[in-house]
Amino acid sequence: MTPLALFCYARPEHTCRTVEALMANRRADEIALTVFCDGPRDSRARPKVAETRAAVHALLDASDAFGAIAFVERDENLGLTRSILGGIGHLLETADQVIVIEDDIVTAPGFLDYALSGLDAYRDDPRIATIGGYVPGAVSAAIPSDYRDDVFFSPRNTAWGWATWRDRWQTVDYTLADYPAFKNDLPAQLAFNTCGDDVTQMLYFTAERGLNTWDVQSTYAFFRQSRLTVLPCRSLVENIGLDGTGEHCATAPAMAVNLAAALGTHRFPAEVTTDDRILSAFRKLFARQHPGLIGGGAAAYWAAARGDQGLRRLVLAADSFARGDIEKARLLLDIHLDRVPGDPEALTLIGEIALAVGAFEPAADVFRSALLAWADHEAANRGLVRALNRSTAPVA
Repeated sequence: MTPLALFCYARPEHTCRTVEALMANRRADEIALTVFCDGPRDSRARPKVAETRAAVHALLDASDAFGAIAFVERDENLGLTRSILGGIGHLLETADQVIVIEDDIVTAPGFLDYALSGLDAYRDDPRIATIGGYVPGAVSAAIPSDYRDDVFFSPRNTAWGWATWRDRWQTVDYTLADYPAFKNDLPAQLAFNTCGDDVTQMLYFTAERGLNTWDVQSTYAFFRQSRLTVLPCRSLVENIGLDGTGEHCATAPAMAVNLAAALGTHRFPAEVTTDDRILSAFRKLFARQHPGLIGGGAAAYWAAARGDQGLRRLVLAADSFARGDIEKARLLLDIHLDRVPGDPEALTLIGEIALAVGAFEPAADVFRSALLAWADHEAANRGLVRALNRSTAPVA
């Protein structure tokens, strides 16, 4: 049997909906379910923690839906990251693969079949890191009509219903030892943002601001290893914690899904390749949700960290051009261009940003024209040429 780790805390209604959906899944009898119940943070949380545990026991104690059922009920509060990492690590001590669900993830009836079949299909393919079940509705809606497969491959993984193998899981460095080098590697940051500007931002907050998370580190590790995630064209899971009760989550209409549209079965292609039309949908979705960042989201942070506000405004101007807000961008340029006159480093960075935007957005042509028109001498042009020569455009 394949182990499934279900992590819960103090949301009895959400947890019960999650468990009931799993019980209705096909192939649930092939699953060894372990429910990890974290301890209360403080005395105020204790009643809800107890209520959640009692509700889950009421559903599962007499159930024969799963092949096996176990509970790990902790007295200590480990928190989200320690709870998940510890639980997955525990199960993978004796198993070579695992499925992971949190307490606000409602699954379609075909999710377990999809996860188990995907684990079988790509077990021996090192290019695949995880099998993910969630795809934002906005991305599904943008998949071209001529795309024929049931799944696609993405450098962006998901923490909302997923599965992996022990050998992939053990390659993730949760200490982010190479983050200092990555922080100063703009081309790597641009490439990391291939599926959304937010990933570099989240990595920054995890590494430097103590954000309590674990999935950003795995996304980053698999990016460094050039591994991909398998995702269904129609989401097989729904996050019901986007009601404001989840950790790090708030209401986001673009993330909504229709589980009724989920496929019942999936074919898994042997050819592993990405489709840039689908990746573009990810980029547009997360760019809209995180204004002020571009295909060099980290460039904004890098400029701010240098204390160079003039340069940061230029980054924001590039962002405005990428989003089609030409007037705002021109205003920013008119106000701030005199603050970095002829600065080779600034001009090169601007050129790199233009190239990054140009890899994904036609608006970059407007930005390039503005750069060349800005200086009535050749400074801007030299900056763009330097950027081209450094080959900083991301790999699409």
